[in-house]
Amino acid sequence: MDISVGLILKSNDAISTAPGLRLWARSLARKTMDLKRVFFKNRSGAIAVETALVAPFILFGMLVGGSLGLSVYNHQKVYTGAYSGASYLHDKVATGDLSGLAKKQDENGEEQPGDWITTAKLIIKDASGLPLDLDEINIDAYCACPVVSPSESEDAGVTDELADRLTFYSRAQFVETGTGEFCPMNCSDGARSRVIAEIIIDYQAASLKGGVDPIREKLVTRLR
Repeated sequence: MDISVGLILKSNDAISTAPGLRLWARSLARKTMDLKRVFFKNRSGAIAVETALVAPFILFGMLVGGSLGLSVYNHQKVYTGAYSGASYLHDKVATGDLSGLAKKQDENGEEQPGDWITTAKLIIKDASGLPLDLDEINIDAYCACPVVSPSESEDAGVTDELADRLTFYSRAQFVETGTGEFCPMNCSDGARSRVIAEIIIDYQAASLKGGVDPIREKLVTRLR
C-alpha cells in the first residue's frame, strides 16, 4: 500500500475515535475564528467609512422625530388645558347664572376679569401640566349672533359669501341690563343672543433644537 494512502487511513481512524473527534472539532473552531478575524480586519476600514456616512442622517432623523414628538406633546397639553377651562365655564353657566363672566372693577377703578374667568385660567394652567403664564391666557366672554342663520346657509346664493367668513359668530360686548340680565338682545334669526367664550393661550415651549417653539391655542365655545 502506498505510504500516503496509509497515512490518510490512519488519520481517518484516529478521527473516528472520541479523542480524535474532540481534537478535530477544536481545530475546526480555531480555523473558523481565524477566518473571521481576517475578514473583519479587512472590513474594519469599510465599516468605519460607512458608519461615518450614515451616522449624521440617523442623528438628524432622531432629532427631527424627537422635535416633532415634543411639539405634538406640548400642543396636546395646551389643548387639554383649554378644554378643561371651557368645561368649567360650561358647568358654571349651566346653573343659569352668568354674573361670574362679567368684568368687575377693583379699588383703583381698573377693570378686572370676572371670578369665573380668573378661576378658569388657574384650571387651564393646572390641567395642562405646563408652566403657563397666566398673563398669556386670555378669556373673553361675548354676546354673539350667527353671521348667517341656518335657513340662509341652505341658499346656494350665499355659499361663496360663507366661504369667505372668518368666524361663525358676530361678537358684541358682554353687557348686563339694570335688571341683571346678560345679553338681552335678539339675533336676526329671532332667537335670544348667544353667549360665547373665546379662550386664547400662548406658550413659548422649549425646542430640542435649542430654540423656542411658539404655541397658540384658540378655542371658541358657546355657553348659552
